[in-house]
Amino acid sequence: MKKKLLQPEFVFYHVPKCAGTSVRFALVKILSSIYKKENIYAPIEAAWRDIKLNRNLVYSPDCGAFLKQVDIVKIKVILCHIKYNHPWISNTFNDHKSLIISRNPVDRVISHYGFFIQDDTPVKSINDLSVDRLRDYCNRPDIKHTVTNYLSPVGNVTQALRNLDKITYACTVDSIQPTLSHIVKDLEQVHNINIPVPRLKRKNKGNYVCTPETRSLVEEFIHDSRD
Repeated sequence: MKKKLLQPEFVFYHVPKCAGTSVRFALVKILSSIYKKENIYAPIEAAWRDIKLNRNLVYSPDCGAFLKQVDIVKIKVILCHIKYNHPWISNTFNDHKSLIISRNPVDRVISHYGFFIQDDTPVKSINDLSVDRLRDYCNRPDIKHTVTNYLSPVGNVTQALRNLDKITYACTVDSIQPTLSHIVKDLEQVHNINIPVPRLKRKNKGNYVCTPETRSLVEEFIHDSRD
């Protein structure tokens, strides 16, 4: 049997640790003005509580798990950790709107460590890692070349840049708010409705704080793999 393919109208290619969870929440609010809850896939708890999306949708980093649980024909909006040219997305459409957010790779590494450490982790702060452990962390497959790998299935920089040109909205974490305003303005013109622009609410944690010395080492270790 031929596998059904997603044919979304809007996709947020959420690169990890690029303020994506806050953006998902904002995009759910924006796009709920246009789409029904069964048309939106956005696996975040905040969205479940606020927008009352389908609680049966299961979080999956590659958005595969939910395909067996919903009628994929109804999915018109995808806001999750899905990569450009994902095999479950039809390659027969060219008009879908899309968003991707990048971040200074040094900041992303620091945020990644601060977010994923567990309560039982011996080393709570990235500043307390030994030089060797910090180097190993910076060279993890899910750390280096992250943005490139999200834009290119084979991790090719040239292909990633070519695909980046096809993204409707591309910005950095420092320009998210004006980008959301731009998205809302475009949607308002197309659908002839008024849509409030949500204000992002981002929280920072103490374990995200990085000393200048550690930051310099992180920059050194990821220099050859910066994207």
